Amino acid sequence: LISPTRFRLIPKDHARPRQEDRKKVEAKLRANLDKHPDDPAVYEELAVFYTISGQSKKAAEIYEKLLNMEATAKRLNGMGVALANMGRREEAEQYFLRAIEKDPLFYWSYNNLIRLYRQNGNLNRAVSLLLEAVLAHPEFLEARLGLARLFLASGDLNSAENIIKEPGNK
Repeated sequence: LISPTRFRLIPKDHARPRQEDRKKVEAKLRANLDKHPDDPAVYEELAVFYTISGQSKKAAEIYEKLLNMEATAKRLNGMGVALANMGRREEAEQYFLRAIEKDPLFYWSYNNLIRLYRQNGNLNRAVSLLLEAVLAHPEFLEARLGLARLFLASGDLNSAENIIKEPGNK
């Protein structure tokens, strides 16, 4: 089931560097940034490092720079994650919504917004969000499975079964 306690940037971003390795990794990433100050990918690496290292304020600062370069769904989602981890949930919600608007098939923005809604006890809003995504994009498997998980969490087995069926095979 979707855990309401952990926000994610992308799949498998949860491997936090060990404390003793953190400074070495940060130094390497900073050196790479010094060598390539105009490369957005280098900034993204650093922002992800800060996020998974629990340094959300630093991550938000980097994402702010990245968003000034170009507001992609991945970057908007990253800013939302940093803000959510700092407890700034209303701002995070806006970034997740902007990311979904930018790329309606980038599932991690939905996933994080659902976590936010569930943390606030708003399961209905989470269900509505994914239902809209599935109705707009019936082939959007991640949204379909996420919606099924929410139905299962609420005990609605029939809806969960129906939503995971292929469109037209009900």
